[in-house]
Amino acid sequence: MLPFRIGDVSPGDTFVHVFDPVAFDLVLAELDTISDFTRYLAKRAGFVRSGTFAGADGEEDLLGLYLQNIGAHFVRPDGTRWPAGDQVRVSPGHWQWVQQQAGFRAKKTADRPSYAWDQLIELFVEHVIAGTTEGIGGAEVDVSNAEQALRLMAQEDRINRRMLGEAFLESIQIVISRRATRFARRVIAGPTAINRTLGYIILILAQPDEELPGGYGQYRQVLAQILQAYCFALMEEVPELENVVGVALDAPP
Repeated sequence: MLPFRIGDVSPGDTFVHVFDPVAFDLVLAELDTISDFTRYLAKRAGFVRSGTFAGADGEEDLLGLYLQNIGAHFVRPDGTRWPAGDQVRVSPGHWQWVQQQAGFRAKKTADRPSYAWDQLIELFVEHVIAGTTEGIGGAEVDVSNAEQALRLMAQEDRINRRMLGEAFLESIQIVISRRATRFARRVIAGPTAINRTLGYIILILAQPDEELPGGYGQYRQVLAQILQAYCFALMEEVPELENVVGVALDAPP
């Protein structure tokens, strides 16, 4: 039986990633979106088969090499690539070294707003599972459409979730500070986004002071219809968009 090692056991075959439980948990903890995780797998396979990689004692050190630079992966600390013919063996303890770097700590701080986006996804998933989502105009909820929207939201990587999370949190703060009854914000993918044909509308609407004849249910219908109108308007204004996901919430009391 071959001993377990990080490398390419069978270069002529399809690359297969193998992680032990500890390494797998660490990778998922650091690359905690599907897009970040699958990007790592692709870059990892490419690096191992590049002819430059000479080995690593642990997955954590290989992960550290991947994460030590923002925007460029498996390169030297200064962001440049190794000269052709160089052989790189990742030093033991490299992961601990990366964790101590100012850039790595700054990234962790910058990522904090992005988890508001994660919480939104979890909230909407709970409503879809519980059957408490609202169909527009009294129509029956199309679960497949809700699932598609959630998939689009979930495909955003951690960096793009920063922008989305910040937009969401800032929208709430604006509503609170201005005591606004309605606030809408459009968010269009930036140049580094995974899906540049996707846009978002974030809508926050206060319930009217006087209760509508249909109560909260009617208010939710109004909220859904306004959101739909904003989404159509954004697609009309930006014809490059193929999908617009609408996110609507009640204004804080």
